[in-house]
Amino acid sequence: RHRRHRRHDAIEDTVDATEEDAVDTADTVEEDAADTVDAIEDTADTVDAIEDMVDTVDAIEDTVDTVDAIEDTVDTVDATEEDAVDTADTVEDAVGTVEDIDTIDS
Repeated sequence: RHRRHRRHDAIEDTVDATEEDAVDTADTVEEDAADTVDAIEDTADTVDAIEDMVDTVDAIEDTVDTVDAIEDTVDTVDATEEDAVDTADTVEDAVGTVEDIDTIDS
């Protein structure tokens, strides 16, 4: 009977140890799962930050396009101004020619 009691105690000790191991394993799995979720959330935050950077680059490219368009407009204005000056010079030359003809006719 004493031997049976010791065997029973040994079985209880084994069951207790197994339960403790199971609880420890469950806790570890839960902690690991939580860490994995945190890592996934961090990755999602990183992806969001990268998407924001891409949006910023797109906005910068749009600004560069706008600056290019403004430079093209400035070039057009300069060309138009040069054409106007050339036209004014041509008109002055024509007026001078008419005056010279009037002087000769007089």
